Amino acid sequence: MTPKVSIVIPNYNHARFLERRIQSVLNQTYQDFEVIYLDDCSNDNSRDIIEKYKNNKKVSKVIINSENSGSTFKQWNKGIKQAKGEYVWFAESDDYADNQFLEFMVPILEENPNVGIVKCRSYVVDQDNNILDILEENYPRDWSKSFILNGKEECLLNIKHGISIVNASATLIRKSVYEAIGCADTSFKMAGDWMTWCRMLDKSDFAYISEPLNYMRKVHSNTARAKHLYSFTGTRELEDIKVVSFLIRSNAPSFWLERKILQKLVKRWVYYVFTLKGTHMSFKNNIMIFHELYKISPYILILLIKYILLRPVNAIVRRLFNLLNP
Repeated sequence: MTPKVSIVIPNYNHARFLERRIQSVLNQTYQDFEVIYLDDCSNDNSRDIIEKYKNNKKVSKVIINSENSGSTFKQWNKGIKQAKGEYVWFAESDDYADNQFLEFMVPILEENPNVGIVKCRSYVVDQDNNILDILEENYPRDWSKSFILNGKEECLLNIKHGISIVNASATLIRKSVYEAIGCADTSFKMAGDWMTWCRMLDKSDFAYISEPLNYMRKVHSNTARAKHLYSFTGTRELEDIKVVSFLIRSNAPSFWLERKILQKLVKRWVYYVFTLKGTHMSFKNNIMIFHELYKISPYILILLIKYILLRPVNAIVRRLFNLLNP
């Protein structure tokens, strides 16, 4: 029989966390699912761990890359192509879930055919599984109650407040919507998840469950190194701006909201270019950032003049203040 849910576990060097992740999947109270394990050429003992489970009746595929793809989003797309289920859960290998995750999430998609993404509340845990925080408490908006929201409205809130889905493991998605947008854009290195969610919400609605059913691992070495690398080349800034540009083009926010967001983006960009010591943002990415911002609005030229010309003025004022107040 075709399973209702396909659970894709993409892994790269998460042997330390992998067994807990797999057990949290297999122990779900809702059992109408298949497991697709994707290993991106791990060089730790991940293969030894998956060897214990490859003959489990729930595990339909074990695919181990001979070379590292270098992209989470390529692995997502590979998982979708293998998935037989109507719904897909990208269960990241360093996270884990409450045993009732699917029991809560599946009915939302079953009862609301317009919903393309359902997300639950998340605990943040350290590398020893100690609970550190509730993820949503660190982000704007009221996440205390469950809700279903029109996708376009959710996109407008993303323009105003930023990304609303920080962790893929906290979501269950409708496969047909993911495929309708042409899957994840693999040209993205860092913000491909945000772009994917926004493109899906442009075509479907968003649901949120306030029950904390997901345990998101706090940033560890692999991800930290990647973020460090791409932030210093300007890749993260460029990709974030591309997402915001898509949101603005697709959702037509108010004049004042567009100007406010553009001002925030330009200010952050100028700060990264001129203030942070040791940054090496590539010339190519700076040109592309300018191009993306200009596509949103030529108003960027005024903002650049404002923030660049004011920098030496502000520096002089600070120097005088320090001299007068030793």
